[in-house]
Amino acid sequence: MQGPSWLRQIRPDQETLLGWLISAIGVGSVLMIAVLNCFKSLSPEKGLGGECIYIGAGMGLLGCTQAGSAVWPILFLGGSIGIGNGLYMVTYNYMLQTETPLHLTGRVFSIQNMMMSCVMLIAPLLGGAADFPLWSKRRVLAGGAGHWRNWTGRPFLWSQDVARSKSV
Repeated sequence: MQGPSWLRQIRPDQETLLGWLISAIGVGSVLMIAVLNCFKSLSPEKGLGGECIYIGAGMGLLGCTQAGSAVWPILFLGGSIGIGNGLYMVTYNYMLQTETPLHLTGRVFSIQNMMMSCVMLIAPLLGGAADFPLWSKRRVLAGGAGHWRNWTGRPFLWSQDVARSKSV
C-alpha cells in the first residue's frame, strides 16, 4: 500500500517504477545469496548487522528522495535493500540451523514459522490502515531511520547488559 502511493508522489509519470524497484530488490538479494554461498561459515553479527545497515540506509535514503528524482538512484537503493534482505535470509537460516539443539529443531522452526506468518499477516494490515498519501514519504524515512537506529543502538545496549551481568 505505501510503496505505490509513495512512488506516485516521487515519479507520477513512471507507473512501472514499483515493478522496477521490486526487481532491483530481488536482484540484490540473489546476488548477495550467491556471494554468501562462496563462504564456508558466516558471522551472525556481521550478517545481521550488515542487513540492518543495508536495509536501513536504503529505506532512509529512499525516504529522502524528492519529487522528480531520477530513476537510477531509486533502483540503486532498491538493490541495497535487496543486499540487506539476502544477508538477512542467509544469516537467519544459518543461525537457526547451527544454534538450535537437535532435539529442539522442530519446535524452534515451528515457532519461527509462526512468528513470521503473524508478521506477514499483521504488517500489511497495519500499513494499509496507516497509509495516508501525504504521510507515506515520512513513514518510509522513519522506517529506515528506525531500522538504522536498531543496528547502531544494539552494541551499546548489549555491552551494558554484559557489564551488568558480569558485575552481579
